[in-house]
Amino acid sequence: MIGSDTTIFNTESATRKRLRIYASQIGELHVLSRVGKGVKGGVVKDGVLTLHGVDTSRLFAPFLFIKYARHIIKENSIDIVSAQDPFEHGFVAWCATHTTTAKLHMQVHTDFLSPWFIRTSLLNRIRVRIADHILTKADGIRVVSKRVKNSLISRYGKHIQTPSVIPIA
Repeated sequence: MIGSDTTIFNTESATRKRLRIYASQIGELHVLSRVGKGVKGGVVKDGVLTLHGVDTSRLFAPFLFIKYARHIIKENSIDIVSAQDPFEHGFVAWCATHTTTAKLHMQVHTDFLSPWFIRTSLLNRIRVRIADHILTKADGIRVVSKRVKNSLISRYGKHIQTPSVIPIA
């Protein structure tokens, strides 16, 4: 899993607890994330959950993420790589899986096709363009609501895998 939630490095956070549950259900879970202030990068083992922290204060953080993600995939024979969004993290996941046999899964937590999202900033308009490419390459897509699923189907039709709706509790 590729994301940016720095709370995963807090052993008592809700996110860390949720990841432990995911890991126990699937047998093993590796999560690549940036680290927050005061947290050193590196590997943290928590049962069948392994956290890989990367210091993203470096100028070339996306390239570092891609290189590190590809290394994790190959070293651990990862079958599926999931990204928390089809934007920057999705791009990293796509690049990392591109030369491997790992399947690419995207998570969509917001209706980024909403006019409100697009109008918010130039960065969000760029993110939509990235998602246009990444979602068509994904082997699986998980969304948080039927509304988001319908929005994706309306825009991409048969060019994407049919999204699965899995609300986050």
